[in-house]
Amino acid sequence: MINLESNIANTWDSDKPDPHTLSYDSGSGGADRCLFVGVISEDEAVIGVSYNSVAMVEEFSVTSSEGFRPETLQLFSLVNPPTGTNTISVTQTSTGSDQTIFAVCYNGVDQTTPVGATASRSSEESTTGEKTTTLVTTAANSRILTTAWLSGGTSESELGPITGFAEITGDSENPGADSHNNRAFVSGMYDRAAATAASYTVGQNYQATYDSRYTTDAHIELLAAGGATVATPINPSITSLLATSARLNWEQG
Repeated sequence: MINLESNIANTWDSDKPDPHTLSYDSGSGGADRCLFVGVISEDEAVIGVSYNSVAMVEEFSVTSSEGFRPETLQLFSLVNPPTGTNTISVTQTSTGSDQTIFAVCYNGVDQTTPVGATASRSSEESTTGEKTTTLVTTAANSRILTTAWLSGGTSESELGPITGFAEITGDSENPGADSHNNRAFVSGMYDRAAATAASYTVGQNYQATYDSRYTTDAHIELLAAGGATVATPINPSITSLLATSARLNWEQG
């Protein structure tokens, strides 16, 4: 079973340095640990992410559909990360743009292939409610991790998890801090258990009420260590011998 190993940490910086760093405690208690870091950047791509100077693996990326100021989310993983408090370091192509860093560590995650299926969604919205797509998971006992954001919100309450998901954290600029139209950038991270390999509804609960906003979300399946538990069948040859023995006993009786 996959469980949250340590609390979420996040930081937003409207004039980020290079590298952009975050001190984060990945925990130490569980087996088969895996650290996931999500980075949302404006107008540029992240070159690399490390934890305690150990390079992380990029698992997935998606860019919002907004034409004026598109943001890109990149998700990175690191199996068996160093325990305790260490530094997440994000290297990018330039300094000064908006950027948010999320970090969350789970235990019970497959150490060879931590991520299974992925999905994403991006659209311009003018009505509130759940904005969704589907993610088809590939294995039992997995977990779905969602990172969502909207460009040009005004408060953190405008974004939340859809039905079935729990909020890990939310992050918002102060209203007016955004250089475009005095609007805030709002983002959050949510998750849920996925007990069976099936199609799941994923997305974000969009509650912005001012004009239309661009909404984007990315979803990854976290695979459980050891895979799904499957009962081992009886050896067919043993089954045949037992059946033959029972038949002979009946005929002789």
